[in-house]
Amino acid sequence: MTIDDHIELSMSNPIIYYDAKCLLCNGFIKALIKRDPKAIFKYFSLQDDKSLSVRQLHNMIDTITTVILLDQGVWYDQSDVSVRIAQYIDGPWHKATAIKFVPSSIRNWIYRRIANNRYQLFGQSDECIIPDESIKSRFL
Repeated sequence: MTIDDHIELSMSNPIIYYDAKCLLCNGFIKALIKRDPKAIFKYFSLQDDKSLSVRQLHNMIDTITTVILLDQGVWYDQSDVSVRIAQYIDGPWHKATAIKFVPSSIRNWIYRRIANNRYQLFGQSDECIIPDESIKSRFL
């Protein structure tokens, strides 16, 4: 898939680009899958060879330090990803949209502190999520 294909897909299905080695990120993706029964979101590992063009767009050639969301052709990163994702999720998770009222400079400062230390805090894995048949179509 080209970047243009991703942008087109994002018009109907937001795409979450994540660090597949990060246990925190994997946990977030697994939790989101459980709370997304309509299969709205698609997922794409930033370690995938095909992710280089996405990483180039975000100046992340050598490091993968954030989750990225492509929604309706618009790119989101850092804490804005959580705010945007929460808009799609029903139940208590939807209340996370309230963090949008916290200034982004504060939200992103906290986000960067966690992101830069996520391997030390939560660990990492050499294995990606291996989706079973019921969710395989959600992964690009």
